[in-house]
Amino acid sequence: HRRRDIAARYGRALDHPDIALPPPASAESDVVHLFVVRTSQRASLRAHLAAAGVATDIHYPVPDHRQPGAGAAPPSGLPRTERACAEVLSLPCYPELTDAEIDAVAAACNQWRPVTRS
Repeated sequence: HRRRDIAARYGRALDHPDIALPPPASAESDVVHLFVVRTSQRASLRAHLAAAGVATDIHYPVPDHRQPGAGAAPPSGLPRTERACAEVLSLPCYPELTDAEIDAVAAACNQWRPVTRS
């Protein structure tokens, strides 16, 4: 229940146009094991959050089809999978996380300024 509460709080508090949120938990059976956001500038966001004291993780950074032993990648590649693996970033989501900590993580995300490209 607490992980669903955390995800719902993140969903209400995170409001950055360059950070895509996961869909809300849709059922009691959704345990919200991870809270994974996506951004095309993951390294920048991750560095910003680290500087703010927020630990993050990159779960599954290598697509399954590129894992050793998976064999050759499909000839056309898997562009959506590749993009997802390049963009995903897990925010803290564990039952002991306090509401104040959730709010601090969300505020740090909302204060992030992506690198502008010209």
